[in-house]
Amino acid sequence: DMSRKTLSNYLYRDSVPVSILLHFFDDVDDLCARVPSDIQLGVKRNNVHINRWIDLDETLATLLGYFAAEGFTRDQDELQADKDVRQTTISATESEAREFALDAFETVFDANPYEENDSKITASGHLLALVFEEVFECGVRAAEKRVPRQLFTAPQEVVAAYLGGYLSGDGDVD
Repeated sequence: DMSRKTLSNYLYRDSVPVSILLHFFDDVDDLCARVPSDIQLGVKRNNVHINRWIDLDETLATLLGYFAAEGFTRDQDELQADKDVRQTTISATESEAREFALDAFETVFDANPYEENDSKITASGHLLALVFEEVFECGVRAAEKRVPRQLFTAPQEVVAAYLGGYLSGDGDVD
């Protein structure tokens, strides 16, 4: 049961929740098979929208490498108790690395990153944090960090970009 106002809002925003779409399909696999490739995914009350398909190219691989070396995701609720804010942060002391992270978050994920301070680039968004945590399974903290499984079948130049980001981001071979 949906009100006319709610339906109008979905149509105005050109956005329909998955929970509603599931009513029209047999299961999640059927829904995924029929949803157009060019849609963007979003989360309610979140300004980040991510393409349904993300290309693992050299830019994203380098960003993932930086994340493996000096990145983390976090809940920001301790500072803003009334808001559920998720953040993805990459620590980068070199200006070139910070500029790269700013540009990569924008171009790959259409996010709005900012310089938290002179050594951190942060992008807010629950969906963005989930991409790093669940899609690429990068890990949240140092002890949990993993090489994304997608890299094991990636072209050599993409793997090289990941390693370059990792080593540039203060990575260590130990």
